[in-house]
Amino acid sequence: MSLLFRNIQTIVRFNVNKMRRDVELIRSLMKIRQFDISVSCVDNSTIRALNKRFRNTDEATDVLSFPFYNVSEPMDPSSEENMALARKEAAKEDPSIEAMANDLGDIYLGIPYIRDRCRRTGFPLEDELVVLTTHGFAHLLGYDHETSLEDFKKMYLFEFGILAQFDQVSGRNTRKVKEAIFDNRKT
Repeated sequence: MSLLFRNIQTIVRFNVNKMRRDVELIRSLMKIRQFDISVSCVDNSTIRALNKRFRNTDEATDVLSFPFYNVSEPMDPSSEENMALARKEAAKEDPSIEAMANDLGDIYLGIPYIRDRCRRTGFPLEDELVVLTTHGFAHLLGYDHETSLEDFKKMYLFEFGILAQFDQVSGRNTRKVKEAIFDNRKT
């Protein structure tokens, strides 16, 4: 299915084509290429407004995810049985869901916010974007790090596994960025 990738901010310049290729690789590794997904790169005021509207937090952030499916357990996109169950669960809330069954959701990346963090940490923006896109996609699959320590660990390990595969294929070291983000959030 399709990836809608939009860079609708003009503050930070980055290689959009490389980012699109990275996102496609992440989709392949996560086995979610059969879904429609949108990734929007936005400025701080846009991500702040979204954060305020949907999370009641009036500040900019790095990534926001808006999953199409509201599931109680993370989905396994490689299991048709698992996905059929997720569609059935979603259709209970809204019968028109069947027509949009291939939509996984949307993620928004706050590019200036992320760039500022990269300036503080010294990590490359392109690696941070890979980590945060992976994190956003994990949320679209139903992973959640805010409900319990067990769920946090499950999500972290899932993301770390995807990043290990990404690093092996790309020759990069995005796992180092993930570890640093994890260490910063613990304190």
